[in-house]
Amino acid sequence: MTISDIYQAIAGGGVHTAVWVIATPLVLGGVAMVLRDNGKAELSQKIANFGIVIGLLAVAIEILALIYAVQELDINPLSDVDLLLLLAPLYLLAAGLLIEHLLHPGSQEELRKKIRKAVLMLLILGVVFFVLGKLRLYMVFWTNLMGFFVFLAALVAFFYFVVRKVI
Repeated sequence: MTISDIYQAIAGGGVHTAVWVIATPLVLGGVAMVLRDNGKAELSQKIANFGIVIGLLAVAIEILALIYAVQELDINPLSDVDLLLLLAPLYLLAAGLLIEHLLHPGSQEELRKKIRKAVLMLLILGVVFFVLGKLRLYMVFWTNLMGFFVFLAALVAFFYFVVRKVI
């Protein structure tokens, strides 16, 4: 089974896919609420955070799949892909964040650190993918290999500071 097969199965799932996407954060929120009400707040928060992780992974996979589809397959996502399928990962993320906030209000610094790391990793991978895809190692010939690594390190440092300020 390839990634393309998985996306086609999700897109062709119709009502089953829609029910799964809608129900996932609600089921996780229900389980977290039951655990919280039974005095297991730490486990409840981990379950609620798992909903956020599912949303972040879905958004990351969608972004990377869209980049690949546009660059390699010449697909126009706005005309070739169902809008609800494009919005489903955003719903998963928003619902996960909302459920976690409603069940466990207050400062979530541990969660924010993990989200920061995930977003930073995605940004770094995206930039490295873009740089290596577009530059085709011309920069290595113009400067040297160390100059290329310094350039990548500067980009990583820039995105680190941007992510620290935003999240």
